Amino acid sequence: MEYQRRGVEIGDVGIITPHGAFLFLFSICLPADNPVNPQEMPEGFVPLAPPLSRFDVTRFVQFRSGSHVASQFIERSEIESSL
Repeated sequence: MEYQRRGVEIGDVGIITPHGAFLFLFSICLPADNPVNPQEMPEGFVPLAPPLSRFDVTRFVQFRSGSHVASQFIERSEIESSL
């Protein structure tokens, strides 16, 4: 539940499903006992050290809002929301 509240962040380890969704497994940036991580973590797990700082992450905008990437294997879908 905690992961669903915060969403995808840098350091998240997971699987991209055949449908393009990200299936979260755990975060390498957070301690094993953090509520985001599952109760059972990989044996010998230790979080990334030293921890990332805001200077370690660069925001890079490849595409403008509203644009999309497409190929014969990707389908575009839109969800209407009042949020």
